[in-house]
Amino acid sequence: MKFATNKYWAAHRPQRRKGRVIIRLSREVAARFRAAGPGWQARLDVAFQKWHDTRELS
Repeated sequence: MKFATNKYWAAHRPQRRKGRVIIRLSREVAARFRAAGPGWQARLDVAFQKWHDTRELS
């Protein structure tokens, strides 16, 4: 999986307020996001939001 550039993420950074939560991720998933450098938590947030937006709520 190839990560987008920092310019892309700066343009797609969520603008809403965030809260602190604790989640469990596999070590592989966490390592992939962290390997992309600073801003990995914001990128993970965007990935979760995109995933959520593609799902139908029942």
